Amino acid sequence: MSIGAETMPSHVTGTEPADAAAPKRRAKRGPLPQDILDPAPDWRELSLTEVDDARARILQQPDERWSSDPSALLALAASYRYTLSPNPFTALAYLDAADALLDDDDPAEAFVLSRLLRAGNARSLGRLEAALAGTGTAEEAARSARIALPVSIELQAAAIVESGICLTLLGRLDEARARLTHGMRLETSRWHPAGHVEGLGCYALLEFLLGHPAAARAAVARAGVHAGESVLAGHLSTAPYLVVAALIELEAGRVEKAESIVDAVWDAANGSEYEPLGHFVRASALASRARWHDALDALQDMQLGLRAWENPGLLRSLHDALRASVLITQGEGGPARQLITRLHEDEHHALCPQRLLARLEIAAGDFTAALEAIEPCIALGDDHAPLTHVYVDVLWAAAHDGLGDVHAAATAFDRALDAAARNDSRRPFASVPPERLRRLLAEARKRDLPEHSARLVEQLSLEVPAEQSGAEFVSPLSARERIVLNHIIAGHSARQISAQLRVSPNTIKTQVRSVYRKLGASNRHEAIERARSFGLTG
Repeated sequence: MSIGAETMPSHVTGTEPADAAAPKRRAKRGPLPQDILDPAPDWRELSLTEVDDARARILQQPDERWSSDPSALLALAASYRYTLSPNPFTALAYLDAADALLDDDDPAEAFVLSRLLRAGNARSLGRLEAALAGTGTAEEAARSARIALPVSIELQAAAIVESGICLTLLGRLDEARARLTHGMRLETSRWHPAGHVEGLGCYALLEFLLGHPAAARAAVARAGVHAGESVLAGHLSTAPYLVVAALIELEAGRVEKAESIVDAVWDAANGSEYEPLGHFVRASALASRARWHDALDALQDMQLGLRAWENPGLLRSLHDALRASVLITQGEGGPARQLITRLHEDEHHALCPQRLLARLEIAAGDFTAALEAIEPCIALGDDHAPLTHVYVDVLWAAAHDGLGDVHAAATAFDRALDAAARNDSRRPFASVPPERLRRLLAEARKRDLPEHSARLVEQLSLEVPAEQSGAEFVSPLSARERIVLNHIIAGHSARQISAQLRVSPNTIKTQVRSVYRKLGASNRHEAIERARSFGLTG
């Protein structure tokens, strides 16, 4: 059952009933025992606090006692929503039962709370559009209900923050940022910490994606303080800020520190709507270790978790962007290009599909196409998300270097160094082949750079993989292996190569392995890099 504002009692909608003598929606219930929830909890306690304890106290009573009390049913619904083991289906059953009982005898905030819990429950099931609509109903009801002003403001704040969380997961980043800012500034000191921590975590995620790492770090720090003070370890409300904490460490190249956070992410996200984000951050950490196949497995788990969602929005885009990045590294250009073309492009290029396309073109040696791919990013200027713009500058520099335009390459690379050093970012420099990065770093060391940029150059020079020597070229490639190598460089799959050469896929796989062995490579990307270093790509 779903109760809209038009079916709510008059003390919630703020209107008088058309017929004061009209019968109630249900028979008047008899006196209820006061020891089911004694003292009677307010809406915050029903929705967020001590839910396991409330469930135990309620279920100790005979069924007929608590099953006719809407407040008890709402508390039970909340206990299956905001618990260490969330169960949205059971929560929905109790919400439906509570809605069927609520009438003019019940406090108005109970109706608003029902709308809030129902919106949160829809979110946990991946029904983000329905959840967003429910937050609008709850906000309007909280604004118009005949309840004390402080309670009305608190309920409005909770509804607005809930809408911001829904908009975040839908990928409507600017709207989400405005709603979260509004809701968190409207909340009062009485608002429960779990709601505050979840809102701060989603705000941190927005700031991270929109390229404002300092603001993201500040929000993560505040969320961590509130979570620690309120003993929320493992609570689903902590998942967003922990995800961002791990992503910040990965962006800075501190993989071990990020890995130490991943387990906490999973403890909080498991079984909730944030579980796909848990898979995403795990895949990101594995990719940072060059464990490409494990990263792809984690992304497959993420995709499986999103299948039941009506509109995965942001989470689907995060999945596609990371999977495309891993496939590019593996030399799987065709599948990567398909993923890139379906990525949603927001107005600020927060995920920036163009940078992925440019990476793909640089990996294939087409530097002109790489520049064309990121030309819209350059044209966007300051409206481009700052973080992904560092990637754009690095790729712009690599492409110009490949075309022999040393001045343009130096200008873009210096700009990338400056922004990356100020924002504690390392990952953008891994988006170009190591041999190109070594060249860019060597040229940068010759220039008079600001101290922070020069320090970053030295750090990156130590981290970039060492140049492969010609002595590691195990043995010359046969004529057939040279043909297979050319197909590998072109991004063709084993099945495509076998079709063109009219041999079995197993034969091609054997020849590909032989090419890898002779080049001293372990995957497509390394094979292409090694072939270029040996002058075999002409």
